[in-house]
Amino acid sequence: MRAVRTCVVAATVCLCVGLSAAQIVSFETPSAWLTLRQDSLIVKAQFDTARLQKKQVKLVITKVNDGKKKTLATKTVAVKDYFQLLNCGVTGGSIIGGKEFIAIDWSVADLKESGTVAPVGLLVLPKSDSANMLHAKKLAATADANAVLAQAKTDVARFVKAAGGSFMPFWNEHDLFLVCKKAAANNQLQFAFDGKNGKNAFLSFPDRILTVSLKTDSLAGRYYVRAYKKDTVSYSEQKWNNDIKQNADSNFICITMPWYDLSIIPTGGRIFGLAAFYANDKGKVLGALPAKADAFIPGTWGSLVLDK
Repeated sequence: MRAVRTCVVAATVCLCVGLSAAQIVSFETPSAWLTLRQDSLIVKAQFDTARLQKKQVKLVITKVNDGKKKTLATKTVAVKDYFQLLNCGVTGGSIIGGKEFIAIDWSVADLKESGTVAPVGLLVLPKSDSANMLHAKKLAATADANAVLAQAKTDVARFVKAAGGSFMPFWNEHDLFLVCKKAAANNQLQFAFDGKNGKNAFLSFPDRILTVSLKTDSLAGRYYVRAYKKDTVSYSEQKWNNDIKQNADSNFICITMPWYDLSIIPTGGRIFGLAAFYANDKGKVLGALPAKADAFIPGTWGSLVLDK
């Protein structure tokens, strides 16, 4: 199977199938880990008509979750020309990602040739993301954790709630600051960051998650290495080594995050992906901001704006 690339034309997601010397049909798009932006599957295909004696190719669109499969569409293509435009139906959803994905299979029965492209994700973006947009107030370049804590106490109305947890973002040219309200129970706030703001269906290497204990003030950072094998998408947790620090008083925790740890160049108006998950002391998520955020699907996260 040849290397793959993305093809999006006139807001229609195209699955382009090209030829190679070894295969009658070889997929060029979509690629593995691609995020489709609408659920209609329009296939652009080229066929080696000289080798297709029965002039038929079978396409199967499948939704897979932890090895369990559900066929979304099956189409036997009557090959009439070397190039054809094929409508393979719809997926019937707006979000497929994380550990769930689409697999696209093709086969030519009489020649015993077949191939698969997977995992493919789906995320239909809303026309407006303003409801999930948070703002980080800009502070002086000299501001440190103590100055941020003092500022938070005068800006209590700016605290935002993620289920049972509350936090407030600030920034300057050196750091991103997150001020969290402490809690008697040893629950957690988990912050997920997508510096690309790509709104993807799958976690990628640059995405980072920081866990803050709301009682003990402890911090833990992680990222994931993803893999696709035997109809399963898996994420292997890795330790995120960083220079993030925390300072606390009796009521609040100030997290100081150097921008280089997030691989973000800060400028006024910059937007990046952010979600907050409220979890118990075992890490089980009890609620999130945005409410429908999924830690393994960055496209479901909200956005943070660095105010000018």
